[in-house]
Amino acid sequence: MEDPIFHDLQSICHGGEDVTRESFQQAITLGTDFLELSKIIAPLCQQLRLFADLQQDVMEMRSPADASAFIMDVSSFLEELECPYRQLMAVPLPERLASTANRLLLLDFLIGELQAARLNYFNNGPESKKGQALSPSTENLKKIVIALNLSAPPPDIDAARLFARLEGKLKETLETAPPGTLGKPLLTSALSPEQWKEVEKINDSMCAEYRLRREMLLKRFDVTVQSFSWSDKAKAKKAELEKVYVPLRKAMSVESRVTAADILAARDDLLRVEKTSSHSVRKYTQCSINRLVMGEVPDRGGRTNETSVPARDMPGFRPREDAGGSRGGGHRGGGRRGDVMSGRGQQRVQHGHFRGGRGGGGDRARWNP
Repeated sequence: MEDPIFHDLQSICHGGEDVTRESFQQAITLGTDFLELSKIIAPLCQQLRLFADLQQDVMEMRSPADASAFIMDVSSFLEELECPYRQLMAVPLPERLASTANRLLLLDFLIGELQAARLNYFNNGPESKKGQALSPSTENLKKIVIALNLSAPPPDIDAARLFARLEGKLKETLETAPPGTLGKPLLTSALSPEQWKEVEKINDSMCAEYRLRREMLLKRFDVTVQSFSWSDKAKAKKAELEKVYVPLRKAMSVESRVTAADILAARDDLLRVEKTSSHSVRKYTQCSINRLVMGEVPDRGGRTNETSVPARDMPGFRPREDAGGSRGGGHRGGGRRGDVMSGRGQQRVQHGHFRGGRGGGGDRARWNP
């Protein structure tokens, strides 16, 4: 039971000094010496008092002479919390925290009450009691505070102090994380307010475009599922199909959840995008419907930056030159209503005259009907 409670103290951020394994063992095993125990209990009770709106309080001991006052404060605090454990409420005061089992029981009870009080505070805090819906920014701040195990910020705190506190906690958390957990940001320069306004306009335009695309894809999805229901077998299982399809379809929204804040959250791993058709990705998408997974294929080239100019195996194009005169000699004979045309193999009957081809001379023949 000791290890789970110790890990809970490490993760709950109880507001006091960091609890080491040595200080934790001293707090639960030193008999009538409650000095180390008070360093853990007092911060827990102070946070509970804040989140649960309690009247009683427990102060940290300054010397061993404060042991009696500490036990009385803890007993009053547990009574206000309506503690159900007889070992902590019904036995004489000196015996309530004298054993290791009772101290562990006290820590376990206070940790559970603090976790429940935090959730209750953030879900049913002053804003919710007044019937006012929380803004998206407030909701996100709530999630950040809960994720970082921070105590509730005071009502009069300003934005600069709040974000400075969050930044400090984030840096402290990242120092304990494995290397490369977060990655480097894609946006490395600061943008002015005017530039952020332009970013918002660009994001709104792209969201409107992708809304149309999602509407089209969802319409295709609806039509495809509807076509499946036309078969006789599907008609007999209409209720089963709707049971599976309707919840999934309701979760699909046409609205995009991408905002300008995603630019700040973007990391350099977005620059490495694997194609959905690549072998490294497809090996994880194999299923009973799509069992065929193609292996590695040879590189077929075709990249423009790797090709060279082909050798010229035919002469280049050049315009046709003018011959500068008519072929053959002689003169073109005259006709009554037209001229004789000279051409390559062309023959023309015009207005009763048979005109010759190449060469000179007069009318070679005349045909009279």
